[in-house]
Amino acid sequence: MIGILDYAAYVPIHRLSRAEIGRAWGRPMVPPYAVGERAVANFDEDSVTMATEACLRCLAQSEGQRPDGLYFASTTAPDHERQAATVIAAAADLPREIRTADFAGSLRAGTSALLAALDAIKGGPAWSVLVAAADRRLAEPGQTAEALIGDGAAAFVVGEGEALATVEATYSIAEEFPGTWRQSQNLYIQSDDEKFAATYGYQRILLEAMRGLLDKAKLNPNQVSRVVCPAPDLPSYTALAQASGVPLLFLQDPLLLSVGFTGAASPLLLLATCLEKAESGQLIVVLSYGSGADALLLSVTDEIEAHRSRTRRDLIGHGRPLPSYQTYLTHRDLVKSQHGVWEVEPFSSLTMMWRERKQNLALYGVRCTKCAAVFFPARRVCPTCKTKDPFEPHKLSRRGRLVTFTTDRLYPGPESPTVMAVVDLDGGGRLFTQMADCDPETLRVGMEVELTLRKFHKSKGYTHYFWKARSIGLDS
Repeated sequence: MIGILDYAAYVPIHRLSRAEIGRAWGRPMVPPYAVGERAVANFDEDSVTMATEACLRCLAQSEGQRPDGLYFASTTAPDHERQAATVIAAAADLPREIRTADFAGSLRAGTSALLAALDAIKGGPAWSVLVAAADRRLAEPGQTAEALIGDGAAAFVVGEGEALATVEATYSIAEEFPGTWRQSQNLYIQSDDEKFAATYGYQRILLEAMRGLLDKAKLNPNQVSRVVCPAPDLPSYTALAQASGVPLLFLQDPLLLSVGFTGAASPLLLLATCLEKAESGQLIVVLSYGSGADALLLSVTDEIEAHRSRTRRDLIGHGRPLPSYQTYLTHRDLVKSQHGVWEVEPFSSLTMMWRERKQNLALYGVRCTKCAAVFFPARRVCPTCKTKDPFEPHKLSRRGRLVTFTTDRLYPGPESPTVMAVVDLDGGGRLFTQMADCDPETLRVGMEVELTLRKFHKSKGYTHYFWKARSIGLDS
């Protein structure tokens, strides 16, 4: 069966309450925008790092299976001319022969990537494709959209096999409509008449897509168990549900109160949370909006229960409040200083970065063939047995224990203090790196940590990624 084989999600741990945003601007948010909170990516996170985290979680559940393709969808990829999917594939240690592609330009880029993956499998070039979607959108400070959008990512493995849900039908609409947009030279998303966009764009086009899908599948709405639909705001979502004539199908939590509207990632993130509670035999309609609409009809299989028993986890987790709205502005580099958020430009050699890409992105160390000691980074002489050139590549674990750490309040970074850590990895190898998403007061020698891909700097205008450590047990 062709369908969804696995899924995972990632939502950053930091949260910014809408009440705090209103307080910072001296004008309380008006209902229904005054309640809840939004997820906020840390200063060292972007769409690539969030998608990588979701992909690694998804692959870890897939028992070593490697996909034939990796598709990445986002409206906020860090680069216009550097394929993000290739960076993610390198960090996930996928083979060089994998087929990669980026999808962008629309809030339905996530479902566009999913549909393209299904077509690739049906057409024969691939047996399975890893689809990831992530967004880190930016609204102008003080505008309502700033409080409504959120950051997050989701990843799905689709292919042939014991599917958790099969795709029974699809339906798409392409329509040029002035809803939200962002030109290449703009920092913030833009919009015009929000009521017009909600009524004649979001509501009209999604209802047309939903009805077209059900007509194509020869179903009536009462045969559907749930509708998964992204929501830019609660009034628009409520109006859509009422206009559909079957409002009880729209009971799936759109995550606006806990995460926010996550852009291109939203349909996949909501589908992941829906599958966590789905039952065998249920029919689920997935809707996606942006420059038209996509609609998918999924049928949940008996495999869903066995999958849930193997992978019990909280996809969304519980967030940690940001200290203040000013912290959010700093993390987004919206409080300008002479040197920017990083203050200084570190030395960088792109030649060296390319040469060490397997070590620094795919996370490989070396193992001594004489004494079996594992080291990172690579070296020529074994410090343990003193043998020269006895090494073979060794894939490092992403989990380990904190050996020691120091808090540095002088390091010129966007967040103080910077915590430097020494980590002994499971299976061998010692890594010297920074801590991420860290409260220094909670750190203890010997505690379990895991490695997460983060931005280290942007020397020469090129984003450099490396692995940081964070405490295991963080809700994210």
